Amino acid sequence: MKKLLLLLTMVSLPTFASVSANVSFASDYIWRGLTQSDGPAVQGGFDYASDGGFYAGLWGSNVNFNYDPGAGSELDLYFGYGFEVGGVGVDIGYIEYRYPENDADLDFEEIYVGLSMGDLGFTYAS
Repeated sequence: MKKLLLLLTMVSLPTFASVSANVSFASDYIWRGLTQSDGPAVQGGFDYASDGGFYAGLWGSNVNFNYDPGAGSELDLYFGYGFEVGGVGVDIGYIEYRYPENDADLDFEEIYVGLSMGDLGFTYAS
């Protein structure tokens, strides 16, 4: 219920923020050099971004890890804050990776910091 109330609040403030959606169909979902779907993937998400730099969203995809028949989907929840200092973009955020149908506990989370300037960027996640 709290998540629904938060989403409704975000949608009701269009003059201070933007809400967008995305969907894709891919021949393979590859993340950090490894296949996550072992074939075609359907992916999509919703994003919220405020004019002040705060953002949040959720994103999902089908997955197939072959060794665990219970892992059928991935749901990522994230939020962060982006700003610029002296021409350098700074992004600080949190992301949680969830695998709802998984029998084993593959869920994990990361905190990340990203720096960018022009077309160059670097992100550190732990």
